[in-house]
Amino acid sequence: MVIRLATKEWFTARMSSCFLLPFSLSRLHEHQKRKHVSLFAALCRDDMPLVRRVAAQNLGELVNRVAETSKERGLFEGGLITASILPLYIDLAGSAQDSIRLHMPANCMLFGAQVVPLMEKLDEPAKDNIHNIIKSRIIPLIISCANDSSWRVRWTTASKFSGIVEAFKNFAGAMEVLIPAFESLLRDTEAEVSFT
Repeated sequence: MVIRLATKEWFTARMSSCFLLPFSLSRLHEHQKRKHVSLFAALCRDDMPLVRRVAAQNLGELVNRVAETSKERGLFEGGLITASILPLYIDLAGSAQDSIRLHMPANCMLFGAQVVPLMEKLDEPAKDNIHNIIKSRIIPLIISCANDSSWRVRWTTASKFSGIVEAFKNFAGAMEVLIPAFESLLRDTEAEVSFT
């Protein structure tokens, strides 16, 4: 049913599938899980902005479910995170619609909360690879959200900042970058942002 919804012509059906796809992962085999993640990726790149917005809203939940249903090494070795899900973060963060970009702080927070603890269980080469990915791709997304042209995205970043710090507190070098971003939010010209 979820696959049918994700591929329907009506955008409302595709929007519904964005909610359902992450929750369906726990009942699937590995190859089925990959198919569902690729369907979700297609929804993140859908022609309709409303579908992309709902997909952006549920991207963090997708990461949660993938992490919960994968073995620690399998989460990284098969490329599900690095090859399939991480590009979605980059695509959605570059959206022209602020209603899509404003979901990125929460998504980055959930990414950090799931992936950073799993890094400790990996061997050194794999750990270094994931460390570089977070340092070069995820942390810069948080910084770009804190400096976004839309006050709504900056406000969302400020409101999620304690969760972001909690998610990345054990990640080496994160605080040196996150603290200046938070200070810039405190000095924001929009009262809604600086008083959050």
